[in-house]
Amino acid sequence: IHIFSKGVGTRSTALYVCWAQQLEQRGMNDQAEAVYQKALENQAQPAEPLLHEYRILLLNIHSNTLLKKLPLNLFPKIMQL
Repeated sequence: IHIFSKGVGTRSTALYVCWAQQLEQRGMNDQAEAVYQKALENQAQPAEPLLHEYRILLLNIHSNTLLKKLPLNLFPKIMQL
């Protein structure tokens, strides 16, 4: 992001969240996670919405990883829970 490289918005949660969500929509979860890490390093504010969105990303990443490791015959049982 060009404006970010100029130092604009480096402490804005909204910038990081939008940036990370765009990456996530493209399947670029590792890069999205790096954006959230950068936001934390730069102490983006307000912190709570940033942490909330970061948690959602991590849950999505880890749930997808877990589902890929489960045997296919478990899916119907899981869906009944």
